Amino acid sequence: MFQVRTRWMAFSLILLVMGCSSSEQMKGRVPVLPVSGTISFKGNPVVGAIVNFVSEDGNPVATGKTDSTGNYSLTTYDPDDGAGLGKYVVLVTKIKVPKKTPEAAEETRYPGAQNTSQHLLPEQYSNRLKSPLRATVTEESSSKNFDFELTP
Repeated sequence: MFQVRTRWMAFSLILLVMGCSSSEQMKGRVPVLPVSGTISFKGNPVVGAIVNFVSEDGNPVATGKTDSTGNYSLTTYDPDDGAGLGKYVVLVTKIKVPKKTPEAAEETRYPGAQNTSQHLLPEQYSNRLKSPLRATVTEESSSKNFDFELTP
């Protein structure tokens, strides 16, 4: 009898914790809407770039990555869920990182070693203070698709 009661108490406790953790995960989330678009540079789609919508209104950052056609979809909490309502500075970053070789690994152990990664897009687009790209997400359907043509 004691074992049955103990099992039920343990089972009830697990259900209670699971229920609380689910509501805790939802607590503090801002509502989001699907947001997508394309990124191009010099008339060509940008493949493999990271796209960040950094809120000017205090919303969480929404992030995406461009595919082989330059298309992206943003994620805030769950895959491709979008971004919250509000104004954003848009950052687009694509960096070439050299492959690690034993020699390169040795160099990074010493102070003053140079970072040899390279921006493949103009650096202004990856700087929150310099990026000219802006987006405002509203409930209207036309305000959830943002295409950007980057210039040199």
